[in-house]
Amino acid sequence: MKRNNLIIGSVGVIATAALIAVSPWKSADSEGTYTQESFSSLTKKSANDAKLWMERRYLDPETGERIS
Repeated sequence: MKRNNLIIGSVGVIATAALIAVSPWKSADSEGTYTQESFSSLTKKSANDAKLWMERRYLDPETGERIS
């Protein structure tokens, strides 16, 4: 009987701790916020940006030479 009470009590404490850890009522101040303005390079698109991106895709990061 004592063993069952210990197991049930432990499961209850673990469940309570898990609910507190993943609680949806956490403070919104601790979470990050997304603003699209912080990524201005993604909003201003041009053909030159696309060309530069394609060129950089084929560069070896260690040597800086073009990969063929």
